[in-house]
Amino acid sequence: MTAMAQVPAANLRGVLVVRGDLRSQTGWSRATQALVKLMQPHFECVFGIDLHYSPIVSVLPAPFRLIGERDIDLLTEANVKLTLLNMCLPHEFRFVPDAHNIGYFFWESDKPPPSLGWTELAGLMDQIWVPTDWQREIVADWMRRVDRGTDVRVVPWPQETAEIPAASSDWAPRLAVHRILTTVELEHLAPTEEACEARQRVPRFGPRIAAGVQRRRKHMVLDGTACELDLATPRASLAFAVQTDVPRKGLPVLIAEWLQFRSNCPDAILLLKLSSIDVTKDRTTLHTWLSRIVRRLSASIGVPDDGILVCYDRLTDATLAACYRAATTFVSASFGEGFGGPIVESLIAGTLPLMPAHTACAGLLPEDYPFRVESRPVIGKLVGELPLYPPAGSWHVAVEGAIARRLSELFSTAPEMRSQVLRACQQHLRDAFGADVVAPLVASALSALENPA
Repeated sequence: MTAMAQVPAANLRGVLVVRGDLRSQTGWSRATQALVKLMQPHFECVFGIDLHYSPIVSVLPAPFRLIGERDIDLLTEANVKLTLLNMCLPHEFRFVPDAHNIGYFFWESDKPPPSLGWTELAGLMDQIWVPTDWQREIVADWMRRVDRGTDVRVVPWPQETAEIPAASSDWAPRLAVHRILTTVELEHLAPTEEACEARQRVPRFGPRIAAGVQRRRKHMVLDGTACELDLATPRASLAFAVQTDVPRKGLPVLIAEWLQFRSNCPDAILLLKLSSIDVTKDRTTLHTWLSRIVRRLSASIGVPDDGILVCYDRLTDATLAACYRAATTFVSASFGEGFGGPIVESLIAGTLPLMPAHTACAGLLPEDYPFRVESRPVIGKLVGELPLYPPAGSWHVAVEGAIARRLSELFSTAPEMRSQVLRACQQHLRDAFGADVVAPLVASALSALENPA
């Protein structure tokens, strides 16, 4: 029986308006679409307000009709029965009197920002939905401290897990990747970068004068390092990582651990899917930044060949799944996660994850999962992190050498044993986050809005 068939027409709850990231490929957008898919049968119609539109990243079609903030006022003036789902951080919540107001957000630390009024805004909501038990505990603690009895509920990011695909596939693309710049190449690049910066400062015609230097810089950094990786028949065992330059993702830690592991396993390759939180940062700048990190760490560890290939392309879901399937493991060094979407994606694709067991991602795997990474808590503000994060929040850094040890253990584990562990993880995923498990939680929460205790 479909979800729509489970909701009698007479019980439909008016109009649902979803405010959030609706057209990008981010975890926020994917989670929003998955959740609204379960909510939609309970309403007569659904409208969306795209809060974070960008011509660069908002590349997907809108999942439902888009409206503006003013249209909410028109709906309330017309006495429409309205439910508002704020799928965003609390400082972006909107409260509408006489509507059912829901706030749903992901968060990676244990404290809210100190000056954005999160607890007050969250206290205006009829319900707060969070994706895991870890967030429910910390958000409920925030609300108790300000004497707000807000209803905080766990409503996980629903996962389509009814038919998890096999770990292998006959189809895999040839992926455009880049090797890391050598030390000599970085030395040759420095004068070009200095010339570009100097010419940018020339009045009026500076950017035009610098354009030629920028093209030469791009050729050195990207064209000179381009190559292909055949995911169907990779030349060595792969580890796959999805990373950004956000400090909490722990990219330098991951690279250091990878280099330590590779000193004992010189044939392995790390496939790194890298992007920047700054949509204006070009690939040339990002690859130069990454190469300098790798060269600094490889010099200190003493590993001459890093074995790292980097992909900067925007990947389709099919190509991303092929990356997971081609790898022996998906690896993460994150200091804190709001959910851990790539970890779930790796399991669905049939690849075992290797990650620290903390924050929201601690519940994504069975308690006896053998490839968890030990971590230690650190309190403070990460250098270069977004100002949104609190200066006294808790983060969790992988114990030095732990990722390298787990990589060695996982790569040396027999394929039959890895398959057995994978099946247990996939069953846990179905039991905890399957869409058929989350659907009743959504229905119960909506019923509680209609009939508060």
